[in-house]
Amino acid sequence: MLWYVAMTDAPLPPPHASRAPHAPHAILASPHDRPCALLSVAELREIEKSAEATLPAHTLMGRAGHAGARFLVEHIAHDGSADPHLPVWIVAGPGNNGGDALVVAAQLRREGVAVEVCMPVDVKPDDARWALSEARAAGVAISNAAPASFDGYGWLVDGMFGIGLTRPLEGIFASIAQQLSARARTRGRVLALDVPSGLDSDTGNVVEGGAAVRASHTVTFIGAKPGLFMASGRDLAGDVTVASIGVEASREPGARLNAPALFVPHFPPRDYATHKGTFGSIAVVGGDTGMCGAPILAARAALYAGAGKVHVAFLGTGSPPYDPPHPELMLHPLTTCPSPRWTRCLSVAVWASASARSRCYATCCRWMCRNCSMPTR
Repeated sequence: MLWYVAMTDAPLPPPHASRAPHAPHAILASPHDRPCALLSVAELREIEKSAEATLPAHTLMGRAGHAGARFLVEHIAHDGSADPHLPVWIVAGPGNNGGDALVVAAQLRREGVAVEVCMPVDVKPDDARWALSEARAAGVAISNAAPASFDGYGWLVDGMFGIGLTRPLEGIFASIAQQLSARARTRGRVLALDVPSGLDSDTGNVVEGGAAVRASHTVTFIGAKPGLFMASGRDLAGDVTVASIGVEASREPGARLNAPALFVPHFPPRDYATHKGTFGSIAVVGGDTGMCGAPILAARAALYAGAGKVHVAFLGTGSPPYDPPHPELMLHPLTTCPSPRWTRCLSVAVWASASARSRCYATCCRWMCRNCSMPTR
C-alpha cells in the first residue's frame, strides 16, 4: 500500500507551540490513482541543496520530523493498532536520519505522547545537533541502550540511517535492526523514517549484504525512492507513506511509480446501453497439456483492458471447461473451436511452449488462411 502526505504550513493540533521552523501539517491521502515520482539519491541531494539555499536553517529536518510525528499521532489515535497509553520507542542514529528521529520524539512529547529515545552514538551534523537540543528541551528521555524487550512499547521507530548509508550495519545498530525486524514480523507497528536502515534506496538491495530493518510502515521524505519498491525493499519497507515536506523537484524525475492515472485517459468512457459484443473480440491461443495458466492470465488481462468477447483456444488436452474467477471467458480446445466464432476477432495472440510451438503455428496458420482476411500478431 502507498500513501501520500501533502504538506501545508498550518500548525499541528492540538495547539501546542512548535519550536521547529516553519513546521508543516501533514495530511494523509491515498495516491493509488496517480503516479508517484521515484527519486534517486542524486536527485534528492539536488532537491535538498536547492531548498536549503532558500529556507531557514533546520527547516527540512523540522518538517520531516513533524511528518513522522503526524503519522504516529494519527495511527495511535485512530487505527487501534496499539494501546495509546504505551510509549513510543525511537532509535536515533548518528546522522541526519537520527536528527529526523529526534524531531519526531520532541513533537510527540509536545503532543502528549509518551516517548523514549535510544541514541547509541551522539549525533554529529549541525541539523541533528539542533534536533537533539529540541528533544532535550521537550523533556524526551534519552538513553544509549535498547531495552531487553519491546513488549512494553506501542510503536517502534527506526531512525538509525537513511539514504546516505554506504556500508553495512554493524555492532549495536545491526543488533537493533534484528530486534526491530523480529517485532515487525510478529506484531507490526515498526515505522522506518525515510528508508529502513540498511536498505539501498536506489536499488532496493541491502547495503553490502549486511543487516537491515524490516518495517511494517515507512514514511519517506520529499519523494518516494525506487528501492522501496524493488528487490528486498518491497518486503522491508512495508506500507509506504510519502511526505513531500513542501519541496518539489525542479525538473521531471527519471522514473515514476506506475498508477492508473498514467493510462486511464486512454480508456474512453463507455455508454450504458452497450454489451460485450460492442467492444470487439480477441482470441488467445496456447496452453500445452498441463500448462493452461499463461493463456488464461493473458485472457484475463484482455478483459481488464476492455475487450468484449475473449476466446481461449487450448493446444493441449485436459484444459479446464471454464475459468471460475472469470466465467465470461470462452474456453475451447483449438481443434474443436468453431471457426465462425473467430472470424470477427480483432486479433489473435499465440502462446506456446517450445514443444508445442511448431504445431501451434501450423494449426493457427492453416486456420487463419481459411477464415481470416485480417493481419495477425
